[in-house]
Amino acid sequence: MQPIIGIFCIWLVSRGLGGVARYFKQPAIIGELLAGIILGPSLIGNYYTFSSPFLDKLNVLGGALFLLSAGWALRLSDILRFKRLGLAVSAAGSVIPFLIGYGIGIYYPGIVGYDGLSSRSIFAVFLGIALSVSALPVIARTLMDMELYQSRIGIVTMSAATIDDLLGWICFSLMLSIVGQMGVGSQIYFFLPLVCYVAGVMLGEASDLKVMQFKHHVEWPVRNIFAPILFGSVAIRLSFFQHFDLLLVVILITTASVGKIFGCTFAALTMAVPIRESWAIGFAMNSRGAMMVIFASLARQFHLIGDQLLVALIIMAVATSLMSAPLIRAVIGAAKPVAE
Repeated sequence: MQPIIGIFCIWLVSRGLGGVARYFKQPAIIGELLAGIILGPSLIGNYYTFSSPFLDKLNVLGGALFLLSAGWALRLSDILRFKRLGLAVSAAGSVIPFLIGYGIGIYYPGIVGYDGLSSRSIFAVFLGIALSVSALPVIARTLMDMELYQSRIGIVTMSAATIDDLLGWICFSLMLSIVGQMGVGSQIYFFLPLVCYVAGVMLGEASDLKVMQFKHHVEWPVRNIFAPILFGSVAIRLSFFQHFDLLLVVILITTASVGKIFGCTFAALTMAVPIRESWAIGFAMNSRGAMMVIFASLARQFHLIGDQLLVALIIMAVATSLMSAPLIRAVIGAAKPVAE
C-alpha cells in the first residue's frame, strides 16, 4: 500500500506545482522537477519515503510511453528535412563535451571527485560520456510545454538528442562490459526509451484509423498521469546535504553546460540557423534529467564513482533541466518559430 500512496503523492504534488508553473507562464516541467526536490530526502522525504522499486518500474513504462507519444508528434519527413543540421548539432553536442570531460578526468581528476575506485582512464571516459548525454524525455516535455516541439528548434533538438543518447548509452554499455557484467535487464532499461521514441516517429506517418485511435487512447494518460509521475520523481532520492560538495557541483554544471551549449550553438550557427534559434537549440540540448540520474546511479553501482560525485552529477542533471526553459524563453522571447 505504501508504494501506491507514495506514487499518488508524487503525482498530486507534481500536478499542483506544474499548474503553478503554468500560472506564471513557465513550462510545467519546472514545477514537476521541483516536486521531486520537495518530496526528496532533503525535505519531506526525510520523514516519509516516497520512492519504491514499483515506482522505478512504473517510470520505465511511463518514460517509454511518453517518448512513444512524443515520437509520433513529429513527422519523419520533417526530421529528414533537417537531417544535416541535426547531425551537425549532435556531433558538436557530443564530441566537445566528451573531450572536455575526458581531458579533465585525465589531467585534473581530483577537482571532479576522482577517488580511485576505478582506473583514471576508465574514470575519464565515464566523465566524458556523462557530459555528452542529454535527456530525451525532459527535452521533449520542455519543448512541448513551450509550444516549440514541432518547430525547427524542436525537430533539430530531438533528432540530435536521439543520436547523442544512442551513442552515449552504447559507449557506456561497452565500458561496463569491460569493468563489470551488465545483464539483459539493464540493456533493456537503457534502450527501451530510445526504441519507443523511434517507433513513435514511424507511427507519426501512419494515417490508419486504428493507429489514430491508439494514439488518442495513449496520449491522455501519458500527459496527465505518467508524465507528472516520471518528472516528479527525477530528484526523489536526491539529498542536498549528504555528500554535498559545492565546488564539485559548480565545476560539473559549468563544464557540462559550456561544452553542450556552445558546441550545439556553434554547430547550428555554421549551418546558417538564425542566432536566436541556435542559442535555443543549445539551451534545449543542455538538459540531462532522468537519463543522467540513471547513468550516475549505474556508475555508482559498478563502483566507477563514489557517493560525492554521484550526488554532484544528480544535482547537475536537475539544475541543467531547470535552467533550460527559462534560458530558451529569454533568448527567443515571445516568438514561436515554425518548421520551414
